[in-house]
Amino acid sequence: MNTLFWTRVALTVLAVAACGDDANKGGGGSGGEASGGAPAGGGGAGQGGAETFLYADREWSQAVTLEVMLAQAASFCDGLETGGYDDWRLPTIVELRSLIVGCEVTVTGGTCNVPDACMSTECRDGACEGCSQQDPPQGCFWPPEAEGSCGYYWSSDPTTNEPTFNWGVGFNGGHISSLLQTDVGSARCVRVP
Repeated sequence: MNTLFWTRVALTVLAVAACGDDANKGGGGSGGEASGGAPAGGGGAGQGGAETFLYADREWSQAVTLEVMLAQAASFCDGLETGGYDDWRLPTIVELRSLIVGCEVTVTGGTCNVPDACMSTECRDGACEGCSQQDPPQGCFWPPEAEGSCGYYWSSDPTTNEPTFNWGVGFNGGHISSLLQTDVGSARCVRVP
């Protein structure tokens, strides 16, 4: 691994440690926005004091990290300790897709073929473009319990025909797409309760 990667990982860990107590004192709110790999929500309490939320038979972290490459996103989740647990990981595309709310073509069971039928980018169809022409129900196409910036979120699943790309969800438009693993996206961690 290169020095820049480990520097960003170290800064993310330090930011989580430094912001954790301040986020809990803040009394709710959106958790803020961060950039450069710093966590939004600081690993602390989300709206109503919750560090996590349950949705679609999974427990999700309120702590997210923004503008990171795939490897950094996975490291963030692997090292996360919140809600009394340390078994967090990056979600699969099936799990991440289960968070989509208000966009009927990309919700679980919607007409978008990814990942129901195929994990190849060739199976991504027009329905996977989501609902960018409509307003999200809560500002983002995700459950009201979720907080953070509603951009592109990484899944742990690579595309089968282009292994340097991973699937993800853009919660700002409810779309499912692939992104080069060295581009930047966000991470919301998951665990099986």
